[in-house]
Amino acid sequence: MSSFDRSRAMSRKSDDKPEEEEGKPTLRRQASKMPSRTERILEALNKLDDERLKKLTTQIGPDELAVAIMDADDQLKQRIAAFIPPDKIEVYKEYLVVDRSRFPKDVVDGCQGKLLRLCM
Repeated sequence: MSSFDRSRAMSRKSDDKPEEEEGKPTLRRQASKMPSRTERILEALNKLDDERLKKLTTQIGPDELAVAIMDADDQLKQRIAAFIPPDKIEVYKEYLVVDRSRFPKDVVDGCQGKLLRLCM
């Protein structure tokens, strides 16, 4: 093997993908530290004052709201229910008792995305 061939072979090895450096986070590890959409929604809803929460319940339908907060604790669900108009409260309660698996994932994602935008 000539010196020219050896130098080409050596340069090819260095062009390979670099091995992950120890201690350096990968995207996968960084993403796992980020709170889920549901966690961000629940945190944002808990921070809202009553006036803002009342306004939010007029900007999103009771069905979408119920689908988006299915994972919330009962205290938050009741707090939100207090601001839903009486003529729409039954729809809200009906959707809260439905199992999440009955809704397509894109429907749940759409409702959660809309609620998250309104909370911000």
